[in-house]
Amino acid sequence: MSYAKILQRLPEEWRLPVLEALEALKEELQEQFAIRREDVRAFIETQKRFEARLEAHDNRLTRLEQTVAGLVETTARLVEEQKEHNRRLERLEEITARLVQVQEEHNERLTRLEETVAQLVETTRQLVKVQEEHNRRLEGLEEAQREHNRRLERLEEAQREHNRRLKRLEEAQREHNRRLKRLEEVQNEHTAELKQIRDKLGSLEGIVLEDHYRRRAHSFFGRWLRNVRVVEWSKLEGQLRASLTPDEYGKVADLDAIIQGIWQDTGKEIWIALEVSATVDRTDVERAHERAALLRKAGWPAVPVAAGRATTQGALREAEGLKVVLLQNGRASGWQEALQAAGVL
Repeated sequence: MSYAKILQRLPEEWRLPVLEALEALKEELQEQFAIRREDVRAFIETQKRFEARLEAHDNRLTRLEQTVAGLVETTARLVEEQKEHNRRLERLEEITARLVQVQEEHNERLTRLEETVAQLVETTRQLVKVQEEHNRRLEGLEEAQREHNRRLERLEEAQREHNRRLKRLEEAQREHNRRLKRLEEVQNEHTAELKQIRDKLGSLEGIVLEDHYRRRAHSFFGRWLRNVRVVEWSKLEGQLRASLTPDEYGKVADLDAIIQGIWQDTGKEIWIALEVSATVDRTDVERAHERAALLRKAGWPAVPVAAGRATTQGALREAEGLKVVLLQNGRASGWQEALQAAGVL
C-alpha cells in the first residue's frame, strides 16, 4: 500500500501531520544514504591512492585494512539501521491503519453523539418551554401570594378591631352581669316577698274555701247525701279524746271540716273527713285519708274527701291509690271506691 492511499484513508485533519512525519523520515533516510555514498567515494579514492602508492606504502596497508573493516562495519550498521527503519515504517503503517479504524469508530461515535445532541437540544427546548410555563405559573402564584398577604393583613386588622370590640363587649358584659346580679338580688327579694304574699293569699284562699264549703255543704254534697250538716267540734271532742291518742286527736282536730249526712242510695249515715285547698296535692289527699281512718277508729263511718278548685297529677294518682274522693268545683270522683274501702256501704 502506497503512502498516498494511506493518507487518503486518514481523516482530513490527520493527513498533514502524518505526511510531515513521513517526509521527516524520508529526509533522515536520504541523509543516511548520502553519508553512505560519500563513504564509498572516499573508499574509491583511497583505493586509487592505495594502488598508486601500494608499493610505496606497504606500511600503510594495515591502516587501510582497518579502514576497510570500519567501512564494512559501517555498512553493516547501515543495513541494520535500514532494517530498523523498515520495521518502524511497518509499525507506522500499522499505527496509521489503527488510526483509520479509530477514526471510523470516532465517526460512528460522533454520529451517535450528534443524535444524542439533537435529542438533548429537543429536550432542552421542551424544558425551556416547561420552564417558561413554570415561570408564568410562578408569577401567578407570587401575585396570588401577594393578594393573600394583603387579605391577611386586612384580616389581621379586622381581627384587631374585633378584639377591641370584643374587649368593649366583655367590659359591657361584666357591667351587664353586675347589673343583672343586682337585678337578681332584687328579683330574689321580690320572689321572697311574692312567696310570702302567695302563702298569705293561699292561706286566705284556703280559709275562704274552707268557710265556703262549711256554709254551703248542702250544695256541694246534697247530690249524694241528704240531711247534710256540719258537725260541731264540741259534740265530738269527748269521744275523740277517749278513743284517740293526743297526737291522733290533734290530727283530727286539724280537719278543715267534718260533714254528716245520709247516703241517699242506702240510707246509711256517712261522715266526711274534708280537707280543703285551693289546689289539691298529694299532701291533702294523704291527710284526708289518715284523718278519716282516725274518725273510723273513734267509731264514726268516715269517708276521706279532698276538695279544691284544681288538682295536681300527684293528687290524682294518690287519691286513686288511697281510695280518696276528689271534689273539684262541684264535680266528684271516686265515691264508690272510697265508700267500699271505708266499709260504710
